[in-house]
Parts: sequence; C-alpha cells; structure tokens
Amino acid sequence: MVSCVVCYIYPGVDASHFKVILFSALIKYSETSLLIDEEFHIDKDVPIIVMGDCNVDVKRNEKAFGFMKKHFDLNKVPTNYPSIGNSYIDSTFTRDPNY
Repeated sequence: MVSCVVCYIYPGVDASHFKVILFSALIKYSETSLLIDEEFHIDKDVPIIVMGDCNVDVKRNEKAFGFMKKHFDLNKVPTNYPSIGNSYIDSTFTRDPNY
C-alpha cells in the first residue's frame, strides 16, 4: 500500500497555514499524533507520496517545508522545471521506509 496526497494550496497562503493544511492531511503518519491520543495507530511503515501545486516556492521557503522531513520523514524530489514566473511551486515529496 502507498498513501498518496495530492494538494492544491491557493496563492497567497502564508507558511503557517500551509503547514496546517499539510499537517492535517498527514498527521496519522507522524508521532505527533500521539499528543492527541496515546493509543493512536501510527503508520510509520507506509510509503507516502505528496504532490501538487503548493504555490509556495520551495527554493525560497525551505523552512516552510522543513517540517515535512522532521515530522513525516518526507524528502523533496529534486526538480529542475520552474513555472512561468521562474519559481518552483509544483512539488513532490516521498517517504519510502524500505530505503
């Protein structure tokens, strides 16, 4: 099984709201969920793919994406294709516990 999350974050969303949106979609894959309920089942062995139009330039806002590595062990898939405005707003992150 692989869990896929597809997202569209509308333009102008600040970094804190961006984090809340993605965190709410991914919380069951993080130990942080234990703060809500100690008996919560964490899916740490499920591979995850998160992709979409984040409307946040990853190269200019690395802190906005750092929580994805810290809490969900998601790694940014390197891309070299900027948008028309020369920003990198389409992003893909993956977690594969087998590697």
